[in-house]
Amino acid sequence: MEFLYKKEKNGYTVVGFLGEAAEEICIPEEFEGTAVAKIGAGAFYGRPEIKRAVVPKTVKSIDSYAFSKCENLSEIIFFEGLKEIGEGAFLGCGGIKKVSFPDSLKKIGDKSFSWCTSLAEINFGGGKKSIGDTAFSFCTAVEEVYFNESVTKIGKGAFSVCSRLRKITVSACTRTIGSQCFEACGNLEDVFLSDGLKEIGSWAFRECKSIRMIELPKSLRSLGEGAFIGCVEIRSIRLPRGMKEIAAWTFGKCRNIEIMEIPQGVESIGSYAFSRCRRIKRLYLPKSLKRVERGAFSVCSGAERVEFGHGLLYMEERAFEMCGNLETVVIPQSLRKFNLKVFYECNNLETIEYLIKGIKAPYLYVAAEPCAVKFALKIEGRNINWEEYDSLFKKLKKQASRRNMAIYRLKYPIGLKKQAREVYKAYLLRREYEIIKNAAEHGDTETIGFMGDMGLISEKFIDDYIEASGRTGGQATGYLLNYKHKNFNTISKRFEL
Repeated sequence: MEFLYKKEKNGYTVVGFLGEAAEEICIPEEFEGTAVAKIGAGAFYGRPEIKRAVVPKTVKSIDSYAFSKCENLSEIIFFEGLKEIGEGAFLGCGGIKKVSFPDSLKKIGDKSFSWCTSLAEINFGGGKKSIGDTAFSFCTAVEEVYFNESVTKIGKGAFSVCSRLRKITVSACTRTIGSQCFEACGNLEDVFLSDGLKEIGSWAFRECKSIRMIELPKSLRSLGEGAFIGCVEIRSIRLPRGMKEIAAWTFGKCRNIEIMEIPQGVESIGSYAFSRCRRIKRLYLPKSLKRVERGAFSVCSGAERVEFGHGLLYMEERAFEMCGNLETVVIPQSLRKFNLKVFYECNNLETIEYLIKGIKAPYLYVAAEPCAVKFALKIEGRNINWEEYDSLFKKLKKQASRRNMAIYRLKYPIGLKKQAREVYKAYLLRREYEIIKNAAEHGDTETIGFMGDMGLISEKFIDDYIEASGRTGGQATGYLLNYKHKNFNTISKRFEL
């Protein structure tokens, strides 16, 4: 087999060959006394005869598609001196099982080993390297990849759709994981990211449905849009300090997340960032948070309580859409614009607590009704018109809103006039049976204790309450039995608890 050459400034380039291709190709180090420095674009494209190729130390670069579609090429040997592998250089070489890169290599080009479906072992060697976009995509035989200290950047889609990939380890020298880097690696379970990583790109781990746990390094500063969308087995997320933004869809559809910690320093949460994270029950959001965008926590159906710190300025409509179990939200006085469409179809929402600086009662109860929200947004500083606030009671339409407001005002009677106090007590006395029985059935000792302290537990129903509390037992039953003993001089019935 006779090679064809083209003379260039830095030496000869192999551009093809004459005659039939051999099973083994050994590129010569020199031609006519001058070094062979390059393998040209498409030089051996689509030659099924080639099974083994040796690239000598004089070759500095392998150009685009040089060995692409050599479907029977099973072994490729590189020597020190090689600096660059071009785009698609070994694209579709389905027979390659192993590749070891020399320390001298600086760049692994886009698509360079894409669709090498037998490639199971990758050794990056030493030096410093960047991995190009989709460089190893669809390498469906590889199961484990160790990105050692030589790898500084992993490009877009570099290992996407590597369906057997189970484990990756990223060293402290890698600064960037590109967008879609490990997208649709459905069997990826173990992800180890070292401190030093600064950026994870958009959709980087999209639909990696087997990852159960991931620890994000302290050095991380940026998580791209949809970085972990659809990672349905992740159980907990602790975001590092230093991040200022959580982008749209970052953890969307991560339906099994139970623990989610957002650190001080985060200023905005993007659209649908945690949408459909169905197992999160309580959300405590930092004081640094200023903006929550549309759908950020939509369909978080397990959420029961959401609490914001001072600092929140904007919440877009439907930020908490269809959070069906959400009961209580704490919002700060700093919020500039707010309406109930934020909680669209949150049908169990009863309480909005208004966080105000400088008053004895840190939370002002605001019913999840338009008249109450409108009142809260008018408050400036600590100047609360308590008489106007108490006048809202008769305007409330929901019994749950009235009950909560009455309890709140009697617990925190700041500026409470005698007439308003009697209105609240009379309401609770009328609804005594419903309130206490429900609290007893759910073991709500706080509500039972409050009603007892206010003298709003009657002798007529005490045995019903004790019987109802027996379904849950514990402190509620103990409190009610003790209350009966101290306040009602009667002989107790016997109940099977």
